[in-house]
Amino acid sequence: MKLGEWTGKINVEDGMVLRNCLLFPLKVEKEPVFSFATVEELVNEKAVRIEELKNPSIDSVRIKNFSSTPVFLLDGEILAEAFQTRVVNTSLIIDGMEEVVIPVSCVEEHRWSGNNEFVASGMASTISLRKELMKSIIKNKRFKTDQSKIWKTVKSTIKATGVNSPTSSLYDVYKAYESRGFIPEDEEIAPLLHSSGVICAIDGKVAVMDLFPPKELFKKVAKKLIAGYLIEAISSKKGKLDVKMSEISAFVDFIMNTDVKKVYTPAKSSFELRFSQDKVFGRAVIYRDSAVHITGFPN
Repeated sequence: MKLGEWTGKINVEDGMVLRNCLLFPLKVEKEPVFSFATVEELVNEKAVRIEELKNPSIDSVRIKNFSSTPVFLLDGEILAEAFQTRVVNTSLIIDGMEEVVIPVSCVEEHRWSGNNEFVASGMASTISLRKELMKSIIKNKRFKTDQSKIWKTVKSTIKATGVNSPTSSLYDVYKAYESRGFIPEDEEIAPLLHSSGVICAIDGKVAVMDLFPPKELFKKVAKKLIAGYLIEAISSKKGKLDVKMSEISAFVDFIMNTDVKKVYTPAKSSFELRFSQDKVFGRAVIYRDSAVHITGFPN
């Protein structure tokens, strides 16, 4: 089974420059129609609760969806506060009225105190952290990550951005840059919102592909996803903003033509198709027999 069977043909459109990133919009042939809510939407409505376990654990938290709408969690989604800030290890879909213990990693090394409930930050991790999460879960064949490598990646981001964080928290980086007006404005990303996802290139090299065949979902997560790209690119040294379209197309072809392995997720209605080859690695989230989120990184 190839990933391309789930999406049909993928078209890559001309790239646009956004600060230190080059973004290429993507369109798919097969566009499933689903209505998903984001975590921040339902948390604000008190329709979702994310909390520490009864016996708190660094690598697991509980989510309760009290609504009838499925909620989508992005891999690397930042869940703030509670005992310590965590990120979601892989993209997940929690059905309406479903309660699930989900796999997470800590991105705040020096704190273990607070209340029981998490806050939806509305922010997603940097490319390098999401890449490390993906490497870990593929290597471990389940959903557990190498926590020491996660902390190391967070420290690198804090150092690169020059943000002061007493507890070594990734969330502090995002709050600092949000206060400086760094998070993209709606009009800046408007040209991308007709698409089903993007490929991001930094320093003249492909960094990540995020594809959402249900394009209405991409509209909902684009801002926090692209903010993560921009923070990744802060430490860009070369400033090169030119990538050949042939390289972009080859990257897409590698991903769409890789062999995949099915892995069941903690959520009942979805599973993953994982791939790891010489040139690319990543996974696709499949919900009710349709691809919802495909992420690929260069190896």
